[in-house]
Amino acid sequence: MDKRIEDHIIQQYYDNQNLYRSLKHDITDIIENIITKNNIKISNFAIRIKTEDALRRKICLKHKYKDVNDITDIVACRIITLFESDIDVIYKLIKQNFDIVEYNDKRKKNYDDRIDFGYNSLHLLVKYNEARLNMIEYSDYRHIVFEIQIRTILQHSWAEVEHGLGYKSQYEIPKDIRRRLTRLSATLEILDEEFVNIRDDIEEYNRGIDHIEKVLKTDLNYNSLMTYYHDFLHFPAPSLRGHKYITKLKSTKTIVCLSI
Repeated sequence: MDKRIEDHIIQQYYDNQNLYRSLKHDITDIIENIITKNNIKISNFAIRIKTEDALRRKICLKHKYKDVNDITDIVACRIITLFESDIDVIYKLIKQNFDIVEYNDKRKKNYDDRIDFGYNSLHLLVKYNEARLNMIEYSDYRHIVFEIQIRTILQHSWAEVEHGLGYKSQYEIPKDIRRRLTRLSATLEILDEEFVNIRDDIEEYNRGIDHIEKVLKTDLNYNSLMTYYHDFLHFPAPSLRGHKYITKLKSTKTIVCLSI
């Protein structure tokens, strides 16, 4: 890499600091609004501006950049979902609000060819669409592409552990260890699928069961009893923490508290 080109890009990087900070703020505002308004529960949303050291390493490693706008992850964010199915939901919402420059679904891999085993994530390169760029507050972002990664909390956990394992490719690892990693990777995918199935089953159960029947089928504990008082009997729940025995009589649909 020509040192003059590297220095030129680094100077552009510093000249654009205010722009990057503004972009970071606006991306955060848009994405958090998208998630909130669509009632999507996530584990975490994070966004960062690449450091100078990380930028220099990338410039030297790739040997292809001529301008700071050639680098597409100076500003990058990560959305960590609770459920795998929400990845595609969020992707569709991102597509409605930004232009997709590149779509890279790392979830769709052949296990025989897999290098990073359990690393499953959706990587997007995006930019502001024309409708937003026509707004004065976003007009300076016309030439900036940024990165969005979307993954589940289990996929993110694997990525963190994988980073700590220290291997660079599958060819550095003995066959038996590769086989164990592949089995673990498959287990994670099963867990993600089962969490989605359980969530869907619970939602279907909640839609289909009568409210009173739901209450009467609930295991009796302090919290469920307080809910019964509030939602079914419609009066403030008493303090029952001092009672030693609490008996629920389903036949009369009342609560009898026995104090000893």
